[in-house]
Amino acid sequence: MSSSSSSSASASDAAASAPFEKPRAVVKKLLAESQREGQGATVRRSIGRHELRNLDPFLMLDEFSVSKPAGFPDHPHRGFETVTYMLEGAFTHQDFAGHKGTIRTGDVQWMTAGRGIVHSEMPAGDGVQKGLQLWINLSSRDKMIEPRYQELQSKDISRAEKDGVEVRIIAGEAFGVRSPVYTRTPTMYMDFTMRPGSQLHQPVPEGWNAFVYIIDGEGVFGREKSAPVGAHHCLVLGPGDGLSVWNRSGAPLRFALVGGQPLGEPVTLPSTSTPLIPLSPAPPGPPPPAAATGTHARAMLAASLKPAPSLAAFYPSARSARRNPAASVSFPFPARLNQRPLLSASATAEGTGALAGQGEASSSSSTAAAPPIDEARLAQFAADWEAARADKEQGKILTLPVLRANSGGLIVKFNSLQGFVPNPLLSPAHCLKVKLADPKRPIQDVTKDLVGTSISVKVSEVNEEERKLVFSEKDASWSKYSSQIKIGDIYDGIVGSVFHYGAFVHLRFPDGLYHLTGLVHISEVSWDLVQDVQDFLNEGDAVKVIVVNIDMEKSRIALSIRQLEEDPLLETLDKVIPLEAEQSPDRIMSPSEVELLPGLDGICNELLQEDGITDVQFGRQALEKRVVSQDLELWLSNVPAKDNKFTLLARAGRQVQEVYLTTSLDQEGIKKAVQRVLGRVP
Repeated sequence: MSSSSSSSASASDAAASAPFEKPRAVVKKLLAESQREGQGATVRRSIGRHELRNLDPFLMLDEFSVSKPAGFPDHPHRGFETVTYMLEGAFTHQDFAGHKGTIRTGDVQWMTAGRGIVHSEMPAGDGVQKGLQLWINLSSRDKMIEPRYQELQSKDISRAEKDGVEVRIIAGEAFGVRSPVYTRTPTMYMDFTMRPGSQLHQPVPEGWNAFVYIIDGEGVFGREKSAPVGAHHCLVLGPGDGLSVWNRSGAPLRFALVGGQPLGEPVTLPSTSTPLIPLSPAPPGPPPPAAATGTHARAMLAASLKPAPSLAAFYPSARSARRNPAASVSFPFPARLNQRPLLSASATAEGTGALAGQGEASSSSSTAAAPPIDEARLAQFAADWEAARADKEQGKILTLPVLRANSGGLIVKFNSLQGFVPNPLLSPAHCLKVKLADPKRPIQDVTKDLVGTSISVKVSEVNEEERKLVFSEKDASWSKYSSQIKIGDIYDGIVGSVFHYGAFVHLRFPDGLYHLTGLVHISEVSWDLVQDVQDFLNEGDAVKVIVVNIDMEKSRIALSIRQLEEDPLLETLDKVIPLEAEQSPDRIMSPSEVELLPGLDGICNELLQEDGITDVQFGRQALEKRVVSQDLELWLSNVPAKDNKFTLLARAGRQVQEVYLTTSLDQEGIKKAVQRVLGRVP
């Protein structure tokens, strides 16, 4: 069973008073722009937009601002949780199971939609009603639980205050105070208000994804020298053990800090025959098919075996069910909107029914009778399912004919069965071959061109009970071509998907096709300081990359762009400060000439305490054109020692400095001494 966030998020008993060993930096900044939603309502969406489709386990974040008569009339939720936090005003919610309530300023409603609920959220007062609504994904084991609510009034929300910082703890722990809210997906959710001049160091469990949403004011987040960021920005945080924040403005800073344990699962809804909200036993008939991917269904519902009824046609019976709980109403699954395709589809025996494509309705009528199947054919189907399981276990590469294509991928023939190759599991060789010729050509046109051909695939999923047979062309490409790549190889590549943590690059092989894909992590994009990968790389960019690591077990390739360029401080400062004829490259600077980088003086004093280091002197200083890191970094130059004098290179931000060590140690000894000193100096 899932554990509560209060136990999972207990990284320390209080917010620390000193920065963290591994502080979380801001890796993506997104301004939440206004858009229309619901019925005449306005929201500022950050998570859930195309720039940030989701941040596992978070699916969406809206800052809403609504006045009567606008609002969010009847709409469904399923397979996730919604957390509504009122910043100002009041909202009334009502669902088809008879639950009704009003949350007011400072109140929280934590709703677990589970196997499904249809409800409305409408303003309860005059004027503008404001708040935040967060959607949190549920793990596959929890998606079909019964719907439930946790409602917390403002007076019952845990609070704490320290050093000019106030916090309302909706979930998790801060300043040694825990929230009583139970979260199936381990989550922390806090509302901080910081007075001018205050600072905060809040632990965040390592391995969790986390973000900040700024409600009012402006602050400095992550690193002390970062630029301040203002209201309505969503800041995605990188890995680490805690977040530091400084309010250097003359006004209060208010923001929400949210973190959660990633599920590591596709954003999907489970396959089930259970109706969305059965207010009474569902009428007899065939069960609906697997639910489509996606969560946002404020606008519409879609039936699966028949054309979807409009909301106008659907709502009257739903409203009558509210008035008369005995009325028989069963709801179809929510439609897919603004989400990636689900990596699965039904597999069918030949002649027993049509394959249900990615989010597409079957062309068969719900009342159509399936043709009879004799025992010989049933035996063949069973044998082919067994063969599919054996091929998956053996990792066998198969060559299968493509029967047809739909919006989600390809239907292929496997003996007497049909299986599915989702678009994300196709080799980039197909898509890029066409995309490079015509970038505007949609993926559907690419897959249509493959109908009637054969492709090499491996079995990815076999589930006879759910009639799922999924193949991967990517896995087959890995088996064929991974042996051809080696660490240190340099490839021409095309940038595919770009995320806050890095960019996926398709590698061009000698045959001119792009068979494999690797990841350029954000740290390997450039020697410059990279806060947003999209500032450097965009989909379709041509790049040159070098292979820095290969994980054969996990089928992963790590790539680097920056390692094809020389580090600006790999040798000396000569490239930053060209030497004039009369200058000496090892000129010693007097103390009056030197303005040391912050923290360097303490490090040098500690170096003098190390055995074998007899003197520390300072050399040239300069400002680089680019910022490699905001933190102080030390490098041991590769320049050979002269008279037992080695050169250290220090840099922070744009500042760089040469430091000369007189020592009897060799290069390895100096490296160890520097590591010991850095371990002692905060």
